[in-house]
Amino acid sequence: MKLSKTILSGLLLSSFFFENGFSQCDNSAISYIAANNIKAAVLNGGDLFWDRNNGQFIVPYSLGVSPITKTIFANGLWMGGFDQNGTLKIAMQMYGNSNGRRDYWAGPIDNNSGDPLENGCTNFDRIWKVYRNEILQVKEDFDDNGMIDSPLPVSIQKWPAKGNPFFEQLMGYPLPDQDLAPFYDNNNDGLFNPMNGDRPVIDQTLPDVVPNEMAWCVFNDIQGTHGESNGLPIGVEVQLLVYAFNCSENSLLNYTIFTRHKVINKSQFEMNEFRIGFFNDMDLGCFIDDYIGCDTTLNTHYFYNKDNNDGEPQCGGIDTFGLNPPVQAVTFLNHFLSNFSYNNSDVAGSYAFFGEWANGARITYGGTGYNPNSTDFVNHVFPDNPNDPDGWSMMTEADLFPIVDRRSIGTAGPFVFPKNGQIVLDVAYSYHREPGADHLENVNVALASIPNLQNFYDNKFLGGCTQVVDLKEKLNHALQLNISPNPNNGTFNLIFDKTIAASQISIFDFNGKNIFTKKIPAHTEQLNIGLKNQLPTGVYFIKWVLEDGQLVTEKVVVSF
Repeated sequence: MKLSKTILSGLLLSSFFFENGFSQCDNSAISYIAANNIKAAVLNGGDLFWDRNNGQFIVPYSLGVSPITKTIFANGLWMGGFDQNGTLKIAMQMYGNSNGRRDYWAGPIDNNSGDPLENGCTNFDRIWKVYRNEILQVKEDFDDNGMIDSPLPVSIQKWPAKGNPFFEQLMGYPLPDQDLAPFYDNNNDGLFNPMNGDRPVIDQTLPDVVPNEMAWCVFNDIQGTHGESNGLPIGVEVQLLVYAFNCSENSLLNYTIFTRHKVINKSQFEMNEFRIGFFNDMDLGCFIDDYIGCDTTLNTHYFYNKDNNDGEPQCGGIDTFGLNPPVQAVTFLNHFLSNFSYNNSDVAGSYAFFGEWANGARITYGGTGYNPNSTDFVNHVFPDNPNDPDGWSMMTEADLFPIVDRRSIGTAGPFVFPKNGQIVLDVAYSYHREPGADHLENVNVALASIPNLQNFYDNKFLGGCTQVVDLKEKLNHALQLNISPNPNNGTFNLIFDKTIAASQISIFDFNGKNIFTKKIPAHTEQLNIGLKNQLPTGVYFIKWVLEDGQLVTEKVVVSF
């Protein structure tokens, strides 16, 4: 189905009113994740990383230390698609929760009726939070003799997971009989009972991965009128998990916040051409001198400073990063970054969603990305490294972009979203700043580091200072791939530390095009790649995939 921007624009600009008989209560809950070198606000209304007045993604964070520099002012969840009649339904959040306009409300949707729970918005207007030491206490207590002998942490007793026998007495209202907060089901009975060794986790498949802090909440888009988008409600429940690791020996994890949005279609219909993504208002210190870019091979979009000194006269009173400003990246860990675009006064003030501008025009390659006379259509603006003088980036198009508070939107999809289906979107928000680097060198630092972040995720955080089991033996079997020489002229050796089964090597160019694939038999120790004069100068990515699904990604630079 062809996406209709005319429909979308009409919904965004018209006054559509939806009445469902449920009260539109306020979403006021706010909590903070401060496990590592980032302190970030967690909210329950589709928005994140601000207190609905000021940015609250503080980095580098250290208690009691100033200045307080921030890289994100606000983040908002956007999603939408078409129902069985071809009607567009959307839910978007930007800043509306600060002035009463919202598209999401706290609380789950009842599995049976398809309506918000009675008093759900009030009861679930909160953030539940647990800490690593509390989770480990439960695990170690139970593992000792198969029983819980010590008092349970109150946060564990309050964890809103299905069947929790302690919840109602402590919270004052019952839990619905449906899946909510995630937990490790030690005895596989489908119910959360910490007396049986059950404990909060990121996912049932990751019982030994324990973040230092986890925060969870639930919200929906059918409690009331969509005051932010003026759009038709979708009928989704969103379960949000935010977590972070404290790992002194792993600076990459120590400067990353992870989010998981589990979106459940509780409407009566299948949705088509469904997309999900985020509106980001990133402010790297000073909020008017930032540029944006993306790397499609890494499913990442990022903000960087336009020069090597963060700050403009118009930013008076704002704590800035000064020299060597950082890069703030957003990486989709389990879905492709299908579209990436921006909003500000550069292009008629239009919001880009579904990969098109709000007036119906397609994104075009080059310049501002807006050229109605061009047919060179693309899905991503500024996909080239700003260090490349011949690439398309905001650096190479700097003359076209005035100083302005810049925002972006990145989306995944399209999906067919069946009734009762789920879409889980895992995202990493990572901060990159290398001592002695400049603003563009920090872009290279980010692009070189993010594959390692992806590897941690793909390999269930193996070796990431996160697991509670003894990792010594597992680390001895961690996969490594060395490239020599690197940089090279297209001829180089791939050196494997070990392969336990047959595997495959693929080479992708900077735009994600697969240009070389080769099957590798088991126990191969070294592979020569002879592509001299076949690979233009540039950056490429080597992906080593084993039969059991383990993945290693490394970057190779070809230069002459």
